[in-house]
Amino acid sequence: VKEEVVTEPVVIKTPVIEKDVTNEEVVVPQVNVIKEEQIIKPIEQVIQQNNKEETSKVINEVKAEQVKITPSYVKEEVLPKQTTQPVYEKPKPIDKKEDSILESDELPPFMKDEPHVTHPVVLPPVKSIEVEQAGEQNELDDDTIIKLMATGDKQAKTNLINNWKKLQDYLLGSEYSAFASLLRDAKPFILTKDILVVQLDFDHLVRKVNIKNNQKHLQTLIQKINGYKVRVYGINRRRAVELYGRFQSLYQVGKLPKPETIHIDFKF
Repeated sequence: VKEEVVTEPVVIKTPVIEKDVTNEEVVVPQVNVIKEEQIIKPIEQVIQQNNKEETSKVINEVKAEQVKITPSYVKEEVLPKQTTQPVYEKPKPIDKKEDSILESDELPPFMKDEPHVTHPVVLPPVKSIEVEQAGEQNELDDDTIIKLMATGDKQAKTNLINNWKKLQDYLLGSEYSAFASLLRDAKPFILTKDILVVQLDFDHLVRKVNIKNNQKHLQTLIQKINGYKVRVYGINRRRAVELYGRFQSLYQVGKLPKPETIHIDFKF
């Protein structure tokens, strides 16, 4: 790049000796004029020399940078890291004979591996008490049952009806299974502090409930489901309907006996 240099003519003064009016010598400076070409040419040479040096310096720096740059298409080789791997020794095969000898001779019997065998718990069979099929019967006449209806406890009867489903717990595996099966389909009809009258659908079931030898076990079963022991007496559905109708008629005409005047002497 050429820089434009503006130069002015340089005047060099050289002394000249002249005489003044007093005829004395006086030194008068001599002015010589230097041409412009004599100054510009050396300056241009200096500028060109400087430009060459700067250009050469830039080229050398570019070459040095090119040497440092790695082309993108040249893949740098990455050496795998050297890691020390643990050395494992293969276990030696165990001789079955030696293992059997070790197990039989050196290990105590309680340390030997034995297959776990689960033995089912066998409960002894529960002998169910049999229901008597025939025998002497307990009897209650209709007037006595009407008196029982007049003295019945409705709330206690409701509680017993709610507990009646507990008979299911005694149908299997209980000594009272036969008696639970006998009362399962019965319905509480009257309940007082002394007796429970149940309604059954079949006469042969009524006869079994009213057998005197069955009374003890029936009372115990009722105690288990209801909390207290009472006598148990059975009637069929037809008789229950007739007794209820008669009770309603006496109630309407006001001829029911007063509860505080009722006293029943049970024979069972």
